Amino acid sequence: MTQYERMVKGLVYDTCDPEIQAMQGPYQDRLWEFNQLRPSDGAAKEAYMKEVFAECGDYCSRSDEKIDWENLTAICEAKSKHPKFQ
Repeated sequence: MTQYERMVKGLVYDTCDPEIQAMQGPYQDRLWEFNQLRPSDGAAKEAYMKEVFAECGDYCSRSDEKIDWENLTAICEAKSKHPKFQ
């Protein structure tokens, strides 16, 4: 069984296998390009995500959206008190 076949089956595999590394190269380059985008460039981030991911809805990158920090903080505090998170 090749290392690629092991990877596909969810088994432990050698990440340094030449076949696997050759397949990962282009994706690593694209990821590097994405990481160079400015935080405020939501349109470019969204275009990248729609190209790379199998499924991505509208507004999958909301870096240009104003965040209601007070409401977000209140939600996080409420969730932290929920028994499920204790």
